[in-house]
Amino acid sequence: MKLYIIDILARILGIIIPLLIGVAFFVLVERKVMASMQHRQGPNVVGLFGLLQPLAYGFKLMIKKPNLPSSANLFIITMAPIIYVKFDCLGCYTMCRVRYLHRYGACPNV
Repeated sequence: MKLYIIDILARILGIIIPLLIGVAFFVLVERKVMASMQHRQGPNVVGLFGLLQPLAYGFKLMIKKPNLPSSANLFIITMAPIIYVKFDCLGCYTMCRVRYLHRYGACPNV
């Protein structure tokens, strides 16, 4: 049973970690392109050619203190992005479904 759980965790991490590293370096490339378009120096502060800059961005994001007003409702602040994403995904699903039904004749008046 333990080996099964370790196998599942290894597979999940084998997918997630390269994905996160890829996204981090795409952010680095995007910032370098934007810097060259604006004729300024890009993110090349950390490491050789700025290759460690995504790690610095991630570290900065982890240690950043959340900025919450003292009178804020923590439940609403936590749930608002979740509700937004839920309804956004529901809207995308609905639009794809309507287009599919319209295209294949199951929904003639849409």
